[in-house]
Amino acid sequence: MPGNAEVRRRSSLAARLLEDEWIEHAPQRAIIDELLRYRDDTQDRLGRPLSGRRLSQFSQAGKSRTMEQLKREMAAEREAAGLPPNPYQVVIVELDRRMTLKAFYQEVLKELDDEFWNEKVSAKVLENRIADFVRRLGVELLIADEVQHLRSKAKEAGEVTDRLKVFLDKGVVPLVLVGDEDSVEFFRINGKLAARLGRPLELTPLDPQRTKGDARLFKLFCGAVDDLLVTSGVFGMRSGLTDHAMLDRLLKVSSGHVGRVARVVGIAASDAVWRGADRVEPYDLSKVTREYAIGAGWLTDDPFSAKPA
Repeated sequence: MPGNAEVRRRSSLAARLLEDEWIEHAPQRAIIDELLRYRDDTQDRLGRPLSGRRLSQFSQAGKSRTMEQLKREMAAEREAAGLPPNPYQVVIVELDRRMTLKAFYQEVLKELDDEFWNEKVSAKVLENRIADFVRRLGVELLIADEVQHLRSKAKEAGEVTDRLKVFLDKGVVPLVLVGDEDSVEFFRINGKLAARLGRPLELTPLDPQRTKGDARLFKLFCGAVDDLLVTSGVFGMRSGLTDHAMLDRLLKVSSGHVGRVARVVGIAASDAVWRGADRVEPYDLSKVTREYAIGAGWLTDDPFSAKPA
């Protein structure tokens, strides 16, 4: 079966599908709408003090996908208004654990296609260059992802944090800081920066056992995933992801984070196609849970290997 070209195509499609396709989810929509409002509030205010925004989510909860969807929607707005595409409208930079102030600036300039981004000049020169590029290229948002990496007490991380405050105080560019659950502590420690970031945005996990609203949202999302696997041509039939027992198990493996649902089901769907199955089955989800989700620290046992009560 793996030697069949059609099987390989569908397996590859399944592996990418839930990473590439956006599934509408009300809590993520609320985050996007809030950041679109922030963009509106900060337009034409460069050079004057700006507020920023912050978002904290658990790992694999869907934060990066939400930021990419925001970028796509802002591009679609430009197109609808008859404006030419602007690849620099939203700049997303991912921070790492050892990022210095200069490296942060260079990463921003690299995203702005500055051919001299790696030039041996002072951080101050790079900062001024960013301000110039932002104005000339029409940058509307700078999104710094994985901001929890700045929790380090190293001098370099502190410098980056200080300059982020200066970015806002000088009105260099509207700034959104995004991180995982550890970023909450980062914002607590860096109170002066947090004060410049307005009301915290949080994408909390759904708790279907607590509220009917969360139960409805979780079922809607799982149903949309199931539908997408069929409409995309991965499978010819639904996988029953909204069956009661399946929902309970998906809730346990994801802890209510829909991004984790998409990740687990996407891997399981690819495996199911590869072994010749006509839909995702508990066997595939059990395999992904044991080989991926447990190792990622999402849970400690496999609900898909247990018989439903």
